[in-house]
Amino acid sequence: MSHTLVTIICRIPQKHVIDARGIVDALGNPASSAATRAFEAVAAEPGGLAIHFSSLTVFDATAGGGHLLFEFSGDGSQDALIRALAMHLGPLVEPAYALAVDRGREPLARYWTSHVVHVGQGFFDNPGIVFAGAPGLSVKRIRDEQKLRDRLKVLVEEDTSQFTSALATLERVRARLLDDAAFAWALHAEDAAALEAERSGVGPYLRIAWNVTRMYLWPLALPPLAVFALALSMDHTLRGILPALMNGFVAVIATLIATAVLGGIAYVVFRNRENREMPDHRAPDPQKVAASVAGENFAAQNHLSALSVMKPGLLRRITLKLVFTAIVQLATHLYRPGWLGTLGTIHFARWVMVPGTRDLIFLSNYGGSFESYLEDFITKAHNGLTGVWSNTEGFPKAANLIQKGASDGDFFKRWARRQQVPTGCWYSAYPDLTTTNIRTNAAIRQGLGTILTDEEARRWLLLFGARPRPAAAMEVNEIQSLVFGGLGFMKYAMCIGFALDDDGARAREWLGDVGRHVSFGDGRKLGDCAIILALAAPALAKLQLPADALATFPSAFLDGMSSASRSRILGDDLQNAPGEWEWGGPLAPVDGVLLLYGKDPEAVAKTRNEMDDSLRARRHRIVMEAPFVDLPEKTATDQQIKFAKLEPFGFVDGVSQPAIRGTYKALRGADPIHIVEAGEFILGYPDNRGNLPAGPTLAAIHDPGNALPIAASSQHGFARPIVNDDRDLGRNGSFLAIRQLEQHVAAFWSFCEQSASRLHNQFPHWGGVRPEFVGAKLVGRWPDGSSLVRFPYQAGSESDQDRPLTRTGKGTAEVTAMALPPPPPAQAERVPAGPVAHKKVAVNRTNEEVREVAITPDNDFLFGAEDPQGLRCPFGAHIRRANPRESFDAGSEEQLAITNRHRVLRVGRRYREKAGRDPGLFFMCLNADLERQFEFVQQSWLQAPSFHGLLDERDPVVGSRHPGAARPDDGFSFPTREAPARLKAMPDFVRTIGGGYFFVPGRSVLRYLASLKS
Repeated sequence: MSHTLVTIICRIPQKHVIDARGIVDALGNPASSAATRAFEAVAAEPGGLAIHFSSLTVFDATAGGGHLLFEFSGDGSQDALIRALAMHLGPLVEPAYALAVDRGREPLARYWTSHVVHVGQGFFDNPGIVFAGAPGLSVKRIRDEQKLRDRLKVLVEEDTSQFTSALATLERVRARLLDDAAFAWALHAEDAAALEAERSGVGPYLRIAWNVTRMYLWPLALPPLAVFALALSMDHTLRGILPALMNGFVAVIATLIATAVLGGIAYVVFRNRENREMPDHRAPDPQKVAASVAGENFAAQNHLSALSVMKPGLLRRITLKLVFTAIVQLATHLYRPGWLGTLGTIHFARWVMVPGTRDLIFLSNYGGSFESYLEDFITKAHNGLTGVWSNTEGFPKAANLIQKGASDGDFFKRWARRQQVPTGCWYSAYPDLTTTNIRTNAAIRQGLGTILTDEEARRWLLLFGARPRPAAAMEVNEIQSLVFGGLGFMKYAMCIGFALDDDGARAREWLGDVGRHVSFGDGRKLGDCAIILALAAPALAKLQLPADALATFPSAFLDGMSSASRSRILGDDLQNAPGEWEWGGPLAPVDGVLLLYGKDPEAVAKTRNEMDDSLRARRHRIVMEAPFVDLPEKTATDQQIKFAKLEPFGFVDGVSQPAIRGTYKALRGADPIHIVEAGEFILGYPDNRGNLPAGPTLAAIHDPGNALPIAASSQHGFARPIVNDDRDLGRNGSFLAIRQLEQHVAAFWSFCEQSASRLHNQFPHWGGVRPEFVGAKLVGRWPDGSSLVRFPYQAGSESDQDRPLTRTGKGTAEVTAMALPPPPPAQAERVPAGPVAHKKVAVNRTNEEVREVAITPDNDFLFGAEDPQGLRCPFGAHIRRANPRESFDAGSEEQLAITNRHRVLRVGRRYREKAGRDPGLFFMCLNADLERQFEFVQQSWLQAPSFHGLLDERDPVVGSRHPGAARPDDGFSFPTREAPARLKAMPDFVRTIGGGYFFVPGRSVLRYLASLKS
């Protein structure tokens, strides 16, 4: 059903304004019992008539006298509603209309009809717009669906102890309604425009462009047509058509040029006038405000009546119509039905220009308070509001018609109160319902007749006492615990790589067994041992996931890390080639990994044995085991705690980490530059751009039990059955990249010592270059985690008098910070002055006892803004490559956003090295997109020889070297203010000895995989 919005305006002479206002005010705001009965009686008339809202108010006319304005929003035709209102409400309002200047003896219904004010946006229309916030919903339906919700709220809360699933609860409710004659009607779904989503694609914009063209630009066709007709009239033969067309084309060009020139002149004139106009910042009259407030806040809704005066001139009439056109076109073709952009609290509203005057009247029925309503306008729709009211006198200073103005909240509220007129009589058919209530009730009723899946049923149940889950709100209990962080509170951990037997039934049987013990959620109630399960592509095939579904997984995952194509991307060649790996390559492939995290060593050992027994019992086997270095307990010494934060080279690890919005880490004060949306790491959620990335899907035919979430299901209603839509296999899952990296510690520090000696010879006036200075340049941080950007000469000090670290003793770096002369001006890079730090740091470069480490990491810096030339942190340093921030475009928020699109979430730990081997890092990171994140960082930043304009350099720490190539990439350079320094003949400091790509499924997907049938 479409709504009918009618506005009737009559002229009241000045001498009768007070009397007319007294008669109208006596009808009550809210409406008196007599007036309410009259409005309610309309619904008793045949034809499904009803009134949603109505008001009757006397406005003071700018030119003298008054406007008696009667407006209503109803169900049914205009004529039928007017006749019904004249019959039932007429006797109450006749005394007021008897005072109108042109009231004769004709019946009231005919008089009202002759005074209906129509509005539009065309050249010859009276300016104005009308708006309905719950399109397609009648008064009867709104009231019936509220009664239905009250009944359902009781039913859904019954027998909660028997709850088995959301869908089972819904089926129980349906059965109860089927036996209830008063509500059986609700089982038949009925759609409503108010539940539709915002339009997308180019279609809405094309429709808007066409409507604007035919409404305003048709006059531009008249000059060319006239020229064409005139030219053709001079020669009626076929030979004259071509010259006529050419003349018409020239006229088109001339018309466009003239229009552009006139438009430019109009803009200049408009801006000059706009700059000269002075806003009226006077406080509103307290008595008038008190009169308006006296009629507010009696219900969940309020009514606003306001009169403002148009600024003089034709130009302002044109701009007002243009803004009205923009609002109507956007609301009709682009926005969600019933919404103005993100503003959805209005029931019915209208702007109406009183014909023959400069009086612009605004009337609105809205949910909430006056203050909340204006705040919504200020924060969500200030451009549209400014575009309309900046054409009226005294409005806060605007710019370019739609800028500033209403965004100046305090002065806008003052202005709005000054324009406000106390509403005389106001009626609401459902005073206790907001637009949110109405839409929710409609969705509840809609879902009763359409829902077939458990996912929809869960969303439906949330409508009782809660809002629907926003697209960005994480389903925490469906997401494996590792996604929320590295489980650092579980001090003992290990990784098990396994291979599954080719028998799919045995593989699924094992998955069902271990799946019951997998840990989900971000809480810490995980028992003595948490289990994380990740599956490689071959495992999904062995579990007999349908081939067409497996093909929807990303190609990087399907190829696997050890494939030739991925090896080229990742730089895995020579000693790092998969053929040399100890696991994950062709010699020892794995189908998946189990990550075990325990509160004590016994819990990990016990779980490991249970997992081994479970695998062996079904002919599966363990391929690799990697115990992790234990994290220190609370009773550990400070030295042990500090040492635990160091990676094998002796640098604090894990300093720069993104934080997922809404998680515990993000809420603990993470710097905004590191906060990213859940969709960057977890499938099924919006990413940093607000988009829902594509993920793996499954045809509905393969999920007859409706166990899986629906791909891209609507958040607004249940109008379209989605039981046959594709299933979302990726939702609440993530992709895990693992690389076991062996680090050649002795080689690293030997190179730093040799390079320090060479730099000392090259720059003797520096006063000595220490190995830790070289190491810091390679990494981009000092061993204690403090950045070179903030501390270019000494770890953790804010003084530019500090110098590179001093290294003494075999295998141990001993640092003593002291006040030294400042560096020469040629090298000095000024930093904020501060107290000179005095501390002694000793870092063991092997795995022996650490005497003391000062941990002072910082991570809130920006490379481009603070070190644009790389004089502090070199362009090729490891941390600048791994997370360039806005280094490519200094200070650019857009560049920072682009970089955040490539972040990875690191969750790895150090592993225990075998006897006679170097220590290393079990690198693990989570990604929503392996190619865009892990592989991009590895290929385009870490392994790229020309990163940031460099020449023949790879990452100095983890990069693969090619010393014998035509253009060796075994060097590292960093600028100084004197001359660039270049370190040559760098060896490989890190070797990859295993790795793979894995899928970390959500809870529902894990259960589904275990339940597959052969």
